[in-house]
Amino acid sequence: MGSWVLWSERRLTNSSFFWSFFFKTNFSKNEEEVNLKEQLIAVNKATLNFFHKHIFENQDALDYLTKTRHLSQDIIIKYKLGYAPQDSQKLINYLKEKWFSQEIILQAGLAKKTSSGSIYSFFNHRIIFPIFNHLWEVVAFSGRIFDENTKWWKYI
Repeated sequence: MGSWVLWSERRLTNSSFFWSFFFKTNFSKNEEEVNLKEQLIAVNKATLNFFHKHIFENQDALDYLTKTRHLSQDIIIKYKLGYAPQDSQKLINYLKEKWFSQEIILQAGLAKKTSSGSIYSFFNHRIIFPIFNHLWEVVAFSGRIFDENTKWWKYI
């Protein structure tokens, strides 16, 4: 509201001042929210590509989906099913190489922070199911163990 008053006072002398002031003051929060959303979607997209690439590099995980669950390769590709490697730092290192900050990785829910301050991925040695929004942007992940001898939670 104050920017409208300012505009009415300055409109004759400098109309461009109004536009820069109005948009910077009234929409800066929305710009930050949009920027955060874009960063989260970008980190999730990079993570999706990482997981999807690894499903074809782990024969046990691929066999579980194709032989035990009878999913075709077309379904695996269409829905971008993936595999999270056993090493809890592999995803973190990959994302950091892609210039994603530790904070954005944590905000996306892709990692947890230890008491010492380091982070680790908790999607370890699991089949990964991406969760998409209505625009087919990946917004979350779910994971399932496929090795029944594993003593971890079955689903994340």
